[in-house]
Formats: sequence, structure tokens, C-alpha cells
Amino acid sequence: MVIRLDIFYVANFCNSIYRPLRRTLVHQQLYSTIIILMPNQIELFVDFNNADRYGRIRLNTNGTFDDIDKYHIKLESGLEVLLNDGDSLKAKGIIEFSDEEKIWVAKIDWNKLIERQKNPGFIRGSHL
Repeated sequence: MVIRLDIFYVANFCNSIYRPLRRTLVHQQLYSTIIILMPNQIELFVDFNNADRYGRIRLNTNGTFDDIDKYHIKLESGLEVLLNDGDSLKAKGIIEFSDEEKIWVAKIDWNKLIERQKNPGFIRGSHL
């Protein structure tokens, strides 16, 4: 994802941080654009046990709120996210608003839940 920001809305110190700047002539006015590369996928902490009756993960835990605040995420329907429990599970999800519960939820495919190994290099009982 690429975000383009008009230089007039960004603090002056950004000029020295983000290079190169691209300058374009629009309607005989000179505008500067800063290009900031963002991660391809937003990752949120979730509790996979906190699902509604439709199997959607509720996005109302403290860990989820912390990630939303930390990364300045604006939730909106259709937004694709990567959900993780901070331990061993991950899943791709699509954000929806639950009109029934009045909270944000993430729709996931439970058959495509990804289980990570905690210590892939560790073999129990080996004495190397």
C-alpha cells in the first residue's frame, strides 16, 4: 500500500526524513508529494475464542484495541487484516460491523486457520 501526502499537511521535518520527494506542476502551482510505503497487511491481536454465533471474531479485546491505537487503524467494512493470537494461531479476516452487537468483527474461514510452531528448531527429548 502506498500513501501519498501533500507536503503542506506534513510537518517540515518530514522533508529531511522521507526522500526522494516528487514535485509535480498542477494548475500552475508547485506541490510536493511524500511517498510512504506501508505494510501490505494490517495485523491485529485477537482472541479466537471470542467469536459470535456466526463464527466471526469480535474485535473488542484490550489487545485488539491496543493494536488499533498503536497503528492508527481505521476499521471499515471490507478491510482485509491478518489476525493473530500472539501465540500460535493466525488467520486472514475481513472486517465487518455487527449490527446485532454494535461492534466490529472479522469474518474468517475457520478451515484455513494457520497454526504456527512455537519452536520449530527444538526437538523434544534430543540432547545435541
